[in-house]
Amino acid sequence: MRKTRRNYHKEATRELFELDLDNPIEGGPQFVTFRDPNKLETGTAFSLARTADPEDQLRILLSDEDFAAFWAEWRTEPVDETNALLEDVLKHYGVDRGKLPR
Repeated sequence: MRKTRRNYHKEATRELFELDLDNPIEGGPQFVTFRDPNKLETGTAFSLARTADPEDQLRILLSDEDFAAFWAEWRTEPVDETNALLEDVLKHYGVDRGKLPR
């Protein structure tokens, strides 16, 4: 049996996970959008799966601009809230943190 990459192409079916910022940086975004871990490039998804560092995971799931805006607000928040947010993002996209895409 011969297949091509098109056999495995799937359209995104989930609504984007967007987080409103309470105190956005001046001139920055009012909200940030988390990337769908299932739709990352393969190499990036593998990097996500290999890292246990939540900051690295957030850097992968957010654009550079969104990460800067997010980090400006969230870097001083309690870690349990940040971890809960990350869990919520992954759950929204149907990814078990212990079973990130490989």
